[in-house]
Amino acid sequence: MSPEFTKNPLKIENLQVENNPTVHNETQLIENVINQKSTNNAASSLCRICHTNTANECLISPCNCKGTQAHIHLSCLERWLNQSSRNYCELCMFRYSAIETKRYKLWQSFKMWIRHPLNRAHVCSDLLIGVLLTMATSGLIMCIVKGYEYFVMEGTRLGVQKKWIISAIVAFLITVITVFVITMFVLLRDIILTWYKWWTSTVNIQLILPPSLDRTLTGKTDILNI
Repeated sequence: MSPEFTKNPLKIENLQVENNPTVHNETQLIENVINQKSTNNAASSLCRICHTNTANECLISPCNCKGTQAHIHLSCLERWLNQSSRNYCELCMFRYSAIETKRYKLWQSFKMWIRHPLNRAHVCSDLLIGVLLTMATSGLIMCIVKGYEYFVMEGTRLGVQKKWIISAIVAFLITVITVFVITMFVLLRDIILTWYKWWTSTVNIQLILPPSLDRTLTGKTDILNI
């Protein structure tokens, strides 16, 4: 053995560890476990929405979610709830205490709703059906009114009493008008209900925080339960 290694036992020990595969594998395994735990600990304190932990806002645990899904920034949570128009956690179904206000006024909401291509196509198709149905119904009624005398004359010639002919014409007119009104009502109701459902579900949500939690709290390592 060289004098250099004799004078420095630490080098001898390091050389033995490097030349021993078993010791090397165990050391690598321990390092991997330590790195994995460090990664898990870091991930457990990240916001589940933005996946960060900035020093500008503390993390909170507002629902029943556990593990890495438990922590979230208040601003991220409110932004997500407003975008999804819901007041509960989509994972654990916990319902938050929140104030809901309509995002748009009545007429403004309809203008915003109809800007969407699908909604605009829906309204246009229903309007087209309504126009065609109105034209067909109007033409049919005009034909019956104009041909009233002809129908009465032909019915009398065939031996049908005039009162029965008039009753049949009136019943037919009532049926046509009733079908027209019901169809138009269904078309209009479909549009109004679709828009109204969207309007009532499009709300601004602001969480109601307990007095112990201030919206201005900061701290990168703060994790608060509410």
